[in-house]
Amino acid sequence: MDSKVSVASNAFTEFVRPSLWVVLPAILLGLGVGLVALPLIEPAISLGLSIAVTLLTALTFFRSGYTVALESKDGTRVLRVGAANIPVESLGEIRIVSGREMLDERGPKLHARSYRRFQSGVKTLVVIEITDAADPTPFWVFNVRNANELASALRSAKS
Repeated sequence: MDSKVSVASNAFTEFVRPSLWVVLPAILLGLGVGLVALPLIEPAISLGLSIAVTLLTALTFFRSGYTVALESKDGTRVLRVGAANIPVESLGEIRIVSGREMLDERGPKLHARSYRRFQSGVKTLVVIEITDAADPTPFWVFNVRNANELASALRSAKS
């Protein structure tokens, strides 16, 4: 599923949703619940239960998204990923990774103290170094679909 993106005056906003493929496990779960319930209850009720479980599971998956935004807060430019935010002045090197390198960054190379937000089905990962010496978090690591636009907006905001 495409995400909502807004880029204006060095601002960036994207709601990162999972891909449409998450509907498949929701359908399978709903089907499984319906089949297990079929011998115990009426077929119509079992079908209704199956549909309800499918819809609730799919809704839960799609609500699991988060917002990535570059915005002004009290006159300071901040990057917000989910509930966390950080001033742009505290950001260092910005790297965009995908493919096998993305798997490494989310796995063996992932620093234990890094701030991370991952979303299934999003094929690009942004790794941002944190330069604030007082911040114990060395990196922010998160998925975003429009990584190049975010990196460009961050670089413009820093200069």
